[in-house]
Amino acid sequence: MILNESISQNLINPWSIFVTDDDEIIVGNEHANGRVDKWTFNKTKNEPIMFVNSSCADLFVDIMNNLYCSSPDEDRVFKLELNKNNTIPVSIAGTGCPGPVANMLDHPHGIFVDESLNLFVADTDNNRIQYFKSGEIYATTLAGFGASVVFILNRPTDIVLDGDGNLFIVDSGNHRIIRSILNTFECIFGCSGNSGTSASQLHHPQTMAFDKNGNIFVTDLSNHRIQKVILTRNLCGMYIFISEMNRHVVS
Repeated sequence: MILNESISQNLINPWSIFVTDDDEIIVGNEHANGRVDKWTFNKTKNEPIMFVNSSCADLFVDIMNNLYCSSPDEDRVFKLELNKNNTIPVSIAGTGCPGPVANMLDHPHGIFVDESLNLFVADTDNNRIQYFKSGEIYATTLAGFGASVVFILNRPTDIVLDGDGNLFIVDSGNHRIIRSILNTFECIFGCSGNSGTSASQLHHPQTMAFDKNGNIFVTDLSNHRIQKVILTRNLCGMYIFISEMNRHVVS
């Protein structure tokens, strides 16, 4: 049985969401209300926890209970320390103007913060993945335009690290999911580069998430669906991601 419970109080065009380990639900409520709200488990009312001037394309809460918001409109990433009595975030990445240099972003979307509080950003309109060491404002480009490893990206919209520190990138304009392997990257799903509606294809995917078994769920935007990519093993014992019609080996 699937139970459906709706959270809708005072929400107008919510865009982003993050669920913490404590089952707190963080929702972007910026479109008309100019804030990010929190619902606590078993409570029916929300409370504003951060006020912003623009929409958050992505939200993230790190292990130190800091809340992050990526703002495509302001070309920045904002941070708020939730343990302090404050609701106004500070800018930690980007200058507020779009640009391709190391301290600038251009319409950032997906963000991820690792256990060392390093920030990874899908710098969408710069066609690259940026890595900001904790406390630094100048980034290293890990993939895409300007990276030392040549691997072309087209409007990446999400970035996720798995438990082994591998990068998974939603390469939206190329309609595929890629991941880091050794000193390069490889495609694991949607690898034709063409959009489509079959089980092996994506059409402008936007975000992804893992379940506890390592399977990937992808928001397949222009196909109006969620795709599940299953992690399994082949006969040689190697991990592979598999759909109904698509198989790619992952070492």
